[in-house]
Formats: sequence, C-alpha cells, structure tokens
Amino acid sequence: MPFHARLTKEVKEETLARWINNEPGYDIIVATTAFGMGIDKNNVRFVVHWRIPKSFEGYYQEAGRAGRDGNASYCFLYYSREDLERVTRLIRSDAKAETNQIARLKSLQALAQYCEDTDKCRHAAICKYFGESSTPDCDFACDWHKDPQELEMRFMRGLASEEWVSTQAMQGTYDDGYYDE
Repeated sequence: MPFHARLTKEVKEETLARWINNEPGYDIIVATTAFGMGIDKNNVRFVVHWRIPKSFEGYYQEAGRAGRDGNASYCFLYYSREDLERVTRLIRSDAKAETNQIARLKSLQALAQYCEDTDKCRHAAICKYFGESSTPDCDFACDWHKDPQELEMRFMRGLASEEWVSTQAMQGTYDDGYYDE
C-alpha cells in the first residue's frame, strides 16, 4: 500500500491501522518519509531505502523499524553518489534550516561513508557514529561479515552503473524525480 504526503489524513490513518493490525493486503507499505517517526510494529522484516536518506540519524531510525521482535530482518540501502549530490543540494538550499546546515551535511557525509566503506562491520560503523565505545557482536548479520569480497564486488558494480545513470542524466534521458515527502 502506498503512503505519502499527498494522501488525505484519513487514508493515511486507515492504511497505518490496517498495516499495524496485519490485515490481508496490507503486508507491504511503500512509503516516503511521510511515514514518520514513532512507527512501532514488531514484525517488520524488510526496510528498503531506494535512495540515501537525508541523515545518518534518519537512516538509523528507519532501518531500526525492522526486527524489533528479535527475529531475522533485512535492511537494504540503494546508494549512488548522484543521489548524495542531490541530497546535499537539498540541504544547502533549505533556507528554513540554515542554522543546522553544517551538522546536517556532516551527518549526510557520514552516511555516505557508511555506504562506501567495504572494509568494516556495519554494526561497528553505526556504533562509532553514535559514539558508542563498545560494539556488540555482529554474528555475521551485516553484509561485510557475511561476504566481504561480494560486498566489494557489489560496490564496484554499483560505481559502473552509477556512471551510466550520470551519463543518462547529462543527456537529459534519466530523470526519476526525487523525494516526494
């Protein structure tokens, strides 16, 4: 079911209630950031970010919606440097939030580094970002622990496809819109 800012309040409330109650046909929510904070459903199995979120904190909060019941869950983050550049421009152009612009840009850059690092545990990287001195055992739950060579290969393939997208964008043949909050 879709969930975005252009839906009426009533539709959003009904969609959320049906999803929370595990009603048939409400197994999957496709949402923008309009889905909001405070969503607490313990049996979420997948969180997929089609693009880089606007901050590390936002990513962490959204990814943390999965697996709250302690069962296996998965979070996917599709990342490109082109998306990073777009979000950077969005943050810089947001006149309402000029006071914390530097902090927001630093958070975004830390998230980009998290995406591009192929040589460390994701859980350790998250703990480090949030200032935790100890890191709990990952138990091979992150992509780096599962298969670091495959992670490096995916990263390199991603850079190749990113070059294609950038070329298409320069030619005016690739425009997917962006951030419909």
